[in-house]
Amino acid sequence: MSISNDVELKSSLHKLAILEGDIQQRALAEPNEALRRSMRITLGRLINQFKEEIGRYSAGSRGDPFAHRALQNEQQANNTREKLAGLESLLAETLREGGDGDRASQSSLRRMCNKLKEELLRYGAKAGRLTTHYR
Repeated sequence: MSISNDVELKSSLHKLAILEGDIQQRALAEPNEALRRSMRITLGRLINQFKEEIGRYSAGSRGDPFAHRALQNEQQANNTREKLAGLESLLAETLREGGDGDRASQSSLRRMCNKLKEELLRYGAKAGRLTTHYR
């Protein structure tokens, strides 16, 4: 997602308002605790993504699509590792509880885990800490 003009900015602001209002209220009404928690995480992440895009467009920065997600220091990498561990435990919990209704949330959690792993790999490569082992 990348905002390139004022029309897209207006549309993104509208979508953000909907996410922060109606959809978030519906997610809070979900009776399944694990599903409600995963919906909260997913919506929070999507809301933050819209806010970051809006902020980048407002600041006039464009270019590298991964620059906004690049981890800058070891503290950010540690925080990302903690988030990843929490998401992986939430994913394990939803897998234990099972149910066909949880497939979408499980898929969403897997995607988020993979994104965090990619960020950590990029940081490791940039910091020179990534090693490749050949057998």
